Amino acid sequence: KRQIQVGALRAYADVLSVPLEIEEFRGAVRRMDETVSVVSPRIWLTETEASGEATVDWSDPEVVQASVDLTADLFDTQDLQWLPFPLPPSSGAAHLVLERTLEGVSLELTDLDVNFERGGTTRGRLGFETAGEFTLRGVVLELQDVSTGILDTWIEDSPVPPARLTGPVRVSGPLRTLQVDATLDVDDPDDELGRTVGQVAGVIHAGDPLGFTGLTVEFDALDYGWLGRLDPRVPLRGIGSASITGSGTVGTGLTASGSVNYGFGETTPSSFVFAGTLAGWGPPGVVEADVELLPLSLDGVAAEFSGVPLQGTLNGPLRLEGPLEALAIRGDLRSDALDSGEPISVDLKLNASDPAAGYEATLSTSGLRLGSVVPSAPEDSRLIGRVAFAGSGLSAVLRDKPPNNSPAGHVELKVR
Repeated sequence: KRQIQVGALRAYADVLSVPLEIEEFRGAVRRMDETVSVVSPRIWLTETEASGEATVDWSDPEVVQASVDLTADLFDTQDLQWLPFPLPPSSGAAHLVLERTLEGVSLELTDLDVNFERGGTTRGRLGFETAGEFTLRGVVLELQDVSTGILDTWIEDSPVPPARLTGPVRVSGPLRTLQVDATLDVDDPDDELGRTVGQVAGVIHAGDPLGFTGLTVEFDALDYGWLGRLDPRVPLRGIGSASITGSGTVGTGLTASGSVNYGFGETTPSSFVFAGTLAGWGPPGVVEADVELLPLSLDGVAAEFSGVPLQGTLNGPLRLEGPLEALAIRGDLRSDALDSGEPISVDLKLNASDPAAGYEATLSTSGLRLGSVVPSAPEDSRLIGRVAFAGSGLSAVLRDKPPNNSPAGHVELKVR
């Protein structure tokens, strides 16, 4: 047994094949047969100060085994580049336990207290092991105003808009079946959007392709303006709630069901439930879904898209079928504006990837009081029969002719 007392040492080491620079080391080094142990009250890396102990055992000719137990009152993630996954730029304090065996590497970080360079803090613990496959274990974090900008660490050109996240996150399992459970408050750093609270629970298959099993996303409070931040082609401004459960893989096929509630200002809120599948992702993705309007508020549509002269509600089932770029929507809807018990038949075709790019629609009714739906229409006016129109954006052209091919005029409608 031998022991060396080190007053000050500067060195370079390879940890998992990544260089690690030790600015200053103080402590005792003990050797016994084929084992070396190190106890140090002070280890300085580039931006990290820690204390603890480590053991290296090379008695097994197959692999050098090692264990490390460190407490860092100050650490910086630039000193943790040797980890098998990237960490967002941050600093803080933690207790680290690392073991390397023939089967692989395991690491556990506890007593985490981290400040992110992009903004926000987190406390908690995380761990992983590489035996067999990379597996996260016991990840429990409490986020406080954490910027979504940290996603750039793992996702190049992340589509997630700037936001601040607060709440608990729990993750465990291998990447191919990652169990996720999180409840997050989403705040707008520009203070333009209202409070949004969401829960995510289920299994994410973080591979290629990305997939889900029983993944449920619920928003108890949702500002739909976030959809516009994700895609400017969805300029919604209302508030509401939503619950969606899905399974499948992106690019192959997804099944989903759920409910959505939406309101704008003082108008009647809209609500609908849905269930269906999406085969493929983006063109030429194919949709098959059933939607029940409970109801659709035309007042809300008019308020959301200023200048659309509508009022009242529509209730009933819709069937969605076809490729995204030519999605067919059909159904029989009911309204208080109908003279009889017969529903309004709707037949709509549009590009679901960009609805404003173009659409075609046909409405059939046995008696619709226009004044109850369009405020500017004469009070006693009625729509009886079938009308078809096509357009883009909010411009439409009536293009139907009577079934008997009798002369018909051509009317262009422009909604302002």
